[in-house]
Amino acid sequence: MRYLMPSALLFLNIPASAATFCAETVQELQNALTSAQSNGEDDTIRLATGTYLLDEKLVYSTGENFSLTLVGGYLSVGSLQCLLWFPDPANTVLDGQGQTSLIELHGSSGSGAIGVGHLTFRNGVGTDEHPVFIGGFAGYSGAVTIQSSVFENLAGRSDAGYTAVQISVDRGSLAARDNVFAGNTTDSGLQPVDLLINAAPIAPLAPTVNPNGGFNNNTVTGNGGGYAIGLRGSGFWSAANNVIWGNENGDVTLGAHVALYDNDIGTYQGTPDSETGGVSIDPRFVDAANGNYRLRADSPLIDEGIGDPYGGVGTYDAGGRERIVFAAVDIGAYELQDPIFSDGFD
Repeated sequence: MRYLMPSALLFLNIPASAATFCAETVQELQNALTSAQSNGEDDTIRLATGTYLLDEKLVYSTGENFSLTLVGGYLSVGSLQCLLWFPDPANTVLDGQGQTSLIELHGSSGSGAIGVGHLTFRNGVGTDEHPVFIGGFAGYSGAVTIQSSVFENLAGRSDAGYTAVQISVDRGSLAARDNVFAGNTTDSGLQPVDLLINAAPIAPLAPTVNPNGGFNNNTVTGNGGGYAIGLRGSGFWSAANNVIWGNENGDVTLGAHVALYDNDIGTYQGTPDSETGGVSIDPRFVDAANGNYRLRADSPLIDEGIGDPYGGVGTYDAGGRERIVFAAVDIGAYELQDPIFSDGFD
């Protein structure tokens, strides 16, 4: 099994003075979140490998302007807690058991960053609000980063206004890369996955120069409800190298300003500011019916992505493996590692 020392994880620049927690149970995770929301420090929570069966929603709600980073995949060795790191999100699962929301990571109206990585969010239902909520609403100006994670089989509340996955910033920035959003639903007619930015452009000529949001190398498939995902708000988005395909009632709804680069999109609602290199073709997943969204060796998306989109392409794919293997980055959340193993039995 592939492992790394924890220092290899660098998707947020965490100050040396930050507090670090190792959580190995649901209660330890909630205790860490509770401490982090009011301890006056930048916080990193390392979550040990395993499946965490939730009976109630995990909550972090802060009025402070310090960062929170939540990362799965750690393993303790003897008395050394969270020593080794396994980047595959399948190793660390938050499971709502079909009866509860999973997590709320709610920033203040200030600028505290929130980072989430290498986790699987599964089987949550919107008993109170969204099964998964990350970010903040009015006045929140933090930087939100979501990477190498899987969001699957999450169900939003049936009444209007609640999605299955809600990731929001108001005046800040949002980067989502190398994630899978699959099998999520809502009965309200909304998109089950909603990403929202309302900030003004960071620089002139956005989104082609410096947008607020980067949505790169994600796979969005098998979702039901309205359009599968929304890249919404008055902010400026750059979306590159994504597979948004095979969803029940349309694939993506676009906000006011979205630039599309080298995506495979079935259908979209709205008008992009610009679109280059896009296709609308069967991505040729290994076994979509059984949840394997890796690309087959004969996929037309191999090595066809743009290498330097806004927000980057990430270090690891959605399986915790090297992101760029051959000539160029693949389109979608998974990088083909070796054609000989493209049947999914690697």
